[in-house]
Amino acid sequence: MSRLVEKYIRELFDEKKVPQKLREELWGYYFDKLSKAVDAGYSSKSEFYDKDLARALKYNIAQFCAFKETSFRNTLRDLLTKDGSLVPWSEFKKEAYKVSGDYNHRWLETEYHQTVANANMAEKWKDFERNADLYPNLKFVSVNDNRVRPEHKALDGTIRPINDPFWNKYTPPLDWGCRCHVVQTDEEPTEIKGGLQLKIEFENNPATSGSIFGGTAYEKGLDKKEKYDAYQNSINWLENLQKKNGKVTFDKDYDVSDFEKNKYIAEMCAKQTGFNFHIRKHLNITGVTNPEYLVNNLFLGDRKSIESNKGILTQIDLAKKQMLNKKINPHQMPYYIVWDLDYVKNIDFDEIKRNLSRKITPTRGKGIRGMFFQYQGKVVHIYREDVITQNMDMLDHLIK
Repeated sequence: MSRLVEKYIRELFDEKKVPQKLREELWGYYFDKLSKAVDAGYSSKSEFYDKDLARALKYNIAQFCAFKETSFRNTLRDLLTKDGSLVPWSEFKKEAYKVSGDYNHRWLETEYHQTVANANMAEKWKDFERNADLYPNLKFVSVNDNRVRPEHKALDGTIRPINDPFWNKYTPPLDWGCRCHVVQTDEEPTEIKGGLQLKIEFENNPATSGSIFGGTAYEKGLDKKEKYDAYQNSINWLENLQKKNGKVTFDKDYDVSDFEKNKYIAEMCAKQTGFNFHIRKHLNITGVTNPEYLVNNLFLGDRKSIESNKGILTQIDLAKKQMLNKKINPHQMPYYIVWDLDYVKNIDFDEIKRNLSRKITPTRGKGIRGMFFQYQGKVVHIYREDVITQNMDMLDHLIK
């Protein structure tokens, strides 16, 4: 860690910027530590383990770490000048290491323990849900010693139904190092005390939101572009961590009715892009269609077969509607669309590009991570940003 920080600080001082590779490396250090904290609090061996929830918690951690890295960089950058002049290396290094002590040691250690506590609460909540028919209510319990925060003490003894919106904001831990907890009960609900105010990052229920942190102070002071870049970095870097070896796997309870087609498309996409495809378990939910894939063990992938160039327009809307359904995508994670173009009559990729541009803009199609296009055994992959920037020429390779 010390070598990484030294390189990071030196690069910023010499070049007045930090290379993306170094930024990703520091993000990776943060993510590795906090990802292990998720595992410590919500073990895959738990009786109540939910893979979708665990993925969502780590996705949230990835974003948190990207904002943390950006904030660290910006704080260091502010130290480069003093009274309008560049400071010497010796002075900058001294102050930079003080900042590093906060970001990369003291605060990171606190964030680790907070992540463990939140992940552990997510596990407990899954147990609460299982027993909700016997114990439909939850009681907030504070430690009630001389260290307890006044606003937490005020909540002590509050009883609300497990599905009450109250728990979306007041599920502990409610601050750094909070020792409050929740227990199940069949006691009658009580009134909610008014005037309670928490820090926004702690107004959260990790089990229902799929987030360790409801927000982060690291976002403060970042401009709109920096926030957008941090978010994009978090997804890109998270996907970079996943081993991409073009493998196709499948759940033992896959949908047999369309398995051969799903398998063929997955194999073509995996072989030609290197992404891993998992054919998911069939969900038998009335009125709900099931996304066929899990891409790189992170994001859902929905296969769409169309018969005309205009089919893009309706199927993007259908994919969005599908992914907004919390029975399918409970924590509203980004998703992929996997296009099967074999049945398109008179295929025209210029029209397909125009139709994509109509549906995917800076303000539309935000949930889409990217898309795969399969046509007569050839596959290309593009990201949402490629559509927004009109960088879609790779689609032409499908007919060359």
